Amino acid sequence: MMLDCETRWGSVYTMLERASLQKQAIKLAEDDPDLAIVAESKLTPNDWDLIPKVIALLGPIYASSLSAESDTASVSDIIPLTKMMKIEIQRVSQSGIGTMKDALLNQIDRYLEGGDTRAHFVNVEQNPLMVIATLLDPRYKTAGFQNKEGQRGKQKLLTLIISELTQEVSGTEMVTETAGPADHTQVTEVRK
Repeated sequence: MMLDCETRWGSVYTMLERASLQKQAIKLAEDDPDLAIVAESKLTPNDWDLIPKVIALLGPIYASSLSAESDTASVSDIIPLTKMMKIEIQRVSQSGIGTMKDALLNQIDRYLEGGDTRAHFVNVEQNPLMVIATLLDPRYKTAGFQNKEGQRGKQKLLTLIISELTQEVSGTEMVTETAGPADHTQVTEVRK
C-alpha cells in the first residue's frame, strides 16, 4: 500500500491504483479484529466502486505528467500532450465522477485558452514559442492545436517562413521587429 503525499498529486493516482490491486488484502485487513480498524477508516462499497472511475480519470493526467517530466521532453510536447489528455478525459464515463471530470476539463480549457490567471498558464496555444516549437516538431506539426488561434498562429508562421525564403531568393531581406505581443509583429522589407 502506498499513502498519498500532499506535495505530489500523482501519489493520489498511484495510491488508488495500488489499493485497487490490493483490494482483497485491504478488505481482509479491515475485517481483522487484531488490527482494530475503526469503521470510519474502512472503505465502503461505494468507495470501492468509485476508485476505478477516479483511476480512469486521473490516468491520462498521470501519463501526460510522466511524459512531460521525461528526459526527452521538450516545449513542443506541451500543446499536444494537453490536447491528448483532454481527449482521453472526455472519453471517461461521467457515472459517479461527473463533477470531478467537468472540473478537470474546465481547468484544461482554461490552461489552453488563457482563462487561468496564474502567469505561467497564460494561453499556451497563443504563446509564440510553444506554437513555433510544436509546428516545427515533425511529430506534431499542426495536429497539436485545439483552437482557431493556434491554427492562425500556424498560418502566420508558415506565411512568414515562405515570405523569408521568397525574399532571400529575390535579393530582398526581411527584418522582423517585435513591439509587444505576437499580434504586433512588424515585418519591414530592406533592399540589398
